[in-house]
Amino acid sequence: MRHEQAIDKLVNCRLYIRLSSVDFYKHIRSGKLKTQKTEIARFVPGGVKLANGESLQADVVIFGTGFRKDIPFLSPEYRQKILDDRELVLIYRNMIHPDIPRMGFNGYNGGIFGSLMSEVSARWLTEYLKGNLKVPSRQQMLEVIESTYDSIDPNKCIAQSMFKPIDQLMTDLGANPHRYGWNLIAEYLLPINPSGYHNLQQ
Repeated sequence: MRHEQAIDKLVNCRLYIRLSSVDFYKHIRSGKLKTQKTEIARFVPGGVKLANGESLQADVVIFGTGFRKDIPFLSPEYRQKILDDRELVLIYRNMIHPDIPRMGFNGYNGGIFGSLMSEVSARWLTEYLKGNLKVPSRQQMLEVIESTYDSIDPNKCIAQSMFKPIDQLMTDLGANPHRYGWNLIAEYLLPINPSGYHNLQQ
C-alpha cells in the first residue's frame, strides 16, 4: 500500500485529513485488507493473540496511539480547563496553560508538519521552562487561546494553517521565521522544507 510518490509530494486536503493510501478503502471493502475491531491481548510466537480469542500471524506490529484526546494523568480540575467537548486541547501556543504551572505539552499541534512543529515546539518549551522566554499575562494568554480555537472549523481543509503557528514560535524565540528570505512568492507558495529552519539552532 505504499504511495508511488514521496509523502512530501502528496500534500493535499485528502492526505492532510487522513493520510490514507490510494485505494485504501477499496481494498478494505474487497477483503484484500482485513480489519479486526478488538485489542491485542498479548504477543505470542509468530504473532498476536487478540482479546476476541482469535490469533493473527504478524511479522510487524505497528502501535497506534488512538484518535481520542485525553489527559488522564491530570486531575479533573486541570483537565476541564484544557479539554473541551470537541476534544480540542485549549492551551497557549499548543503547549502551556497559564493555570497549570510548570507543565508543558508537545505534540498537540499536529497537522501535516507534525514532526517539524514538534521540533520547533520543543525548543520553545525548553526556553520557556528555563525562564528565557517572555510570555503574555494570564488574561492575554486566555484570550489568545479562545481566539485561536474559536476560529477552527473542522469541516475545512487548511493545511496552510500550520505555517502561522510555526512562524509564531520562531518569532517568540527571536529567530527569523522566513524560510526563503524575503522572496514572498516562494514564502507563500512553495512547500515547507525543514532546512529553512536551520537558524533555530544558532
